[in-house]
Amino acid sequence: MPVMSTMRNVMAGPAFQWSQGGIMMFHPGRIVRKLACAVACMAAAIGAAAQTPAQLKSLDKAGIHISAVQAAQTNGQQAVAAPLNSPAAVCYDSAGNFYIADQNNNIIRKVDTAGLLTTAAGTGEQGFDGDGGAATQATLDSPAGVAIDASGNLYISDTKNQRIRKVSSNGIISTIAGTGTAGFSGDGGTATLAMISLPTAIAVDSNGNVFFADSTNNRVREVLVVSGTIQTVAGNGEQGYSGDGGPATGASLDTPQGISVDASGNLYLSDTHNNRIRKVSGGVITTIAGDGSFSFAGDGGTATSGSFASPHGIAVNASGTALFIADTDNQRIRQINSSNLLSTIAGNGQEGKDQLNGSATAASLDSPLGVAIGPQGTVAIADTDNDLVRAIFNGTVVTTAGGDQPTSVLALSIPSQAITYGQGVLTATLTTSTSPTGSIVFYDSGTPVSTVILSSGVASLNLGSLKAGTHNLSASYAGDGTNPAAVSGVMVVAVNPLAITASITPILVQYGQTIPAITGSLTGVLAQDSGNVQVAFSTGATSTSSPGSYAVTGALSGNASANYMLSSVTGGITISKATSLTSLISSVANTLVGSPVTLRATVATTTSGQPTGTVTFLDGTTVLGTAQTLSSGIASVTISSLAAGSHNLTAAYSGDTNFNASISSALVQQASDFSFSLSSTGGATQTVVPGRSVTYNMVASPLNGSFSFPVSLSASGLPAGATAAFSPSTLSLGSGNASFTLTIQTVATTAMTHPIKGAGGGAAVLALLLLPFSSRLRRTVRRWKPGILIVVLGLSLAAVGGLAGCGTGTGYFGQNPQTYSVTITGTASGTNGTTLQHSSTVVLTVQ
Repeated sequence: MPVMSTMRNVMAGPAFQWSQGGIMMFHPGRIVRKLACAVACMAAAIGAAAQTPAQLKSLDKAGIHISAVQAAQTNGQQAVAAPLNSPAAVCYDSAGNFYIADQNNNIIRKVDTAGLLTTAAGTGEQGFDGDGGAATQATLDSPAGVAIDASGNLYISDTKNQRIRKVSSNGIISTIAGTGTAGFSGDGGTATLAMISLPTAIAVDSNGNVFFADSTNNRVREVLVVSGTIQTVAGNGEQGYSGDGGPATGASLDTPQGISVDASGNLYLSDTHNNRIRKVSGGVITTIAGDGSFSFAGDGGTATSGSFASPHGIAVNASGTALFIADTDNQRIRQINSSNLLSTIAGNGQEGKDQLNGSATAASLDSPLGVAIGPQGTVAIADTDNDLVRAIFNGTVVTTAGGDQPTSVLALSIPSQAITYGQGVLTATLTTSTSPTGSIVFYDSGTPVSTVILSSGVASLNLGSLKAGTHNLSASYAGDGTNPAAVSGVMVVAVNPLAITASITPILVQYGQTIPAITGSLTGVLAQDSGNVQVAFSTGATSTSSPGSYAVTGALSGNASANYMLSSVTGGITISKATSLTSLISSVANTLVGSPVTLRATVATTTSGQPTGTVTFLDGTTVLGTAQTLSSGIASVTISSLAAGSHNLTAAYSGDTNFNASISSALVQQASDFSFSLSSTGGATQTVVPGRSVTYNMVASPLNGSFSFPVSLSASGLPAGATAAFSPSTLSLGSGNASFTLTIQTVATTAMTHPIKGAGGGAAVLALLLLPFSSRLRRTVRRWKPGILIVVLGLSLAAVGGLAGCGTGTGYFGQNPQTYSVTITGTASGTNGTTLQHSSTVVLTVQ
């Protein structure tokens, strides 16, 4: 390799820092080491035909890259035994696998939860090609950033190719930003037509938008996932420090090298050469850590009072309450907690590699560039110049990838990472140079849950007691004096709730009845949770729900209820139509024929609710009127068509959606009537002499039952001056006949007061006839024999008749007989003010 090329690679390394004025600053210890590596690499390039893995690392660190064959040889190895070359960044996916930007090997590595390393992108050859094909067949150039989204898409800062690339979840690589030419252009347009310059850190927000540090453009830029366009979100392109409290796009930055985004979309960035950590929220930028001086200070105090030295990688938890920073030139990993206090969580400040596992704050680091938060809260470090990826776990730092010395490898395995509550076994297998002794400690999200003694290098954890939910399981081995300590990767296991069933005691109620308490039982609860899982049943049915079948749901409760899911509830609630009660009343108990009667039906229920529908009124089987609609449970009809006699009336309710039909008890309704007839004595036609009276014998009879109403009698059509008298004047029929008489008293005829024709009138003639009957004559007449007296009277009457004009009429005193039709009327009064009348006619002839 040409010497100048080698020198350029050395000069581009983290040993150098450019000041704002363009003057190169360097750190003596690091530049000496870099130059030594460069010399070694040139010597090896000139004289060596084959190299050992260690020599390959040294050569590659100086800019000589491993071949695709050599890169492939590491696939499937334990990550802790595979060589890395200046890992610059690390990220985790949701399953607990982590990815390494193996910068100087031009590869993106994946380490699975079993600790095995494979290639995710790149062949190991330096270059640019492969878009549209398999990511493992593409070439990269010094990738310095890596991130992954929730869908499993991998994003790479292909730094010296001046591009941002994407590896989709199906393994195909493409460019999503950058033309390949260093520069600045394209904001507001398509990201693949924009120029960028040495992109480093990269992050993805919850919407899939991609942010990256456009380092030598002194900007942070965003690729919008929906439109594929690019825009600047922080930095004005001027190298410097300014803008706090104002728009982020108007602020000056100096070579930003780290970015992270929280769940709320707030952006955090390492303003590397300004030795500050800044935050963009709502488009406004502020400094949240660092006083700007290139030094180490401030642990235990507020973050803005602390000092940093070229901070690079940065990681924030989802809630934004914990921030982790790779304080690169201070050889430390530092944390800002929710109280904004600054502390060191790894690194003793000395550049070196004095221990692989042990106390995190006692460990020596060498220029850590990347930091990431693992699924169990583990903080991963790209310990760049130590060629390691390390993890801080419960205050201990362990190596998880890279290394070239004997080590213990602890791998986790499980048949499926999705198990059901109460099931599953996690196996930890320890691989060491000699047979290991001791125990494996299993952890769940960093909390010890069980210690299991090794048996032939294997320990198993029964997962039956793991609660439903996502668990970040890991294991550690403390070593045994011969074999070193080891920490496994994180195995993300989803424990799904166990499906159980419930059955209820069937419930049958009528519409309008209160739904009783629902009782039932659970089936399928594990013995270990007996008494710790209860079920409360509920239903949408109420007392006013329409008749039908209703489902019941159950809600689990109790200390262990979260571990179960209720898959079904058998049994339900049946609501039937309610019984209706129909009653009938009449406005009068006994009525006169032809009088109106109002029938009123009331439809009630023993439950709640109001029946609706219609009521049909019946006289036996005969419908009375039309069906009447219920109003507030009442319907009525008025009739006047009842025949005389006793009637069995009923009201038939039709029923409705909620109530069954019903019929009332029979109501006995009496309709009363009467009639007149002549008795067997006498006759309907009688003759009377004026001044005399005549009597008719009558009978009144009840029709079809008892007649309980008094009947008053009257007569009309009488001769002038005549009077009528009834005996009795009022009838009470009851259940039998009632006889009564009508006596008509006539007045004397007026013919006797008329003058006798031709003789001065009838009165004078009569006087003359009677003249001989003086007192003497009367005494003489008394002595007459009866026969003689009759003859005398007859002669007298003949004389009177002759005097009055005999032969001019056939009636009394010669007047024509007069015939009268006399109407006898009986009137009955009902209790409701109605009346009933019947009439009978007799004939009266007055002589």
